[in-house]
Amino acid sequence: MEVTLQGKETFVEKAAYVLDCEGVVGAVRRRLRKETLECITTYQTFNEGTIDLDPHYFYAYLQPELSEYDAWFNVKDEQLVLGVSVKNPSNIEMYYERFIAYMQRQHNLIIHIAEILCHGQ
Repeated sequence: MEVTLQGKETFVEKAAYVLDCEGVVGAVRRRLRKETLECITTYQTFNEGTIDLDPHYFYAYLQPELSEYDAWFNVKDEQLVLGVSVKNPSNIEMYYERFIAYMQRQHNLIIHIAEILCHGQ
């Protein structure tokens, strides 16, 4: 694959893979998908509980049945962090409930106490 990088000068690089770290509203994503996605809403909880996943990793889930963009799990300050991103904020509750049920089935998630954080990007 060839990638053209434009700035003050233009460079053409060959690469087997390209990692785009611009985020959900980045230019590369908009051009590739021909989208005009202006923002997403993220819904994230910090939980006391247990899960059968390695706490040293960040897990991203891209299945469309779990979110409209992505869902994730990681551990921070000994809390289980679970979240979903949606294009339509009215879908947050549905996707979050699906993601929690998935994590319970697949990874034995048990939540004792949850603290909620919700914001747009």
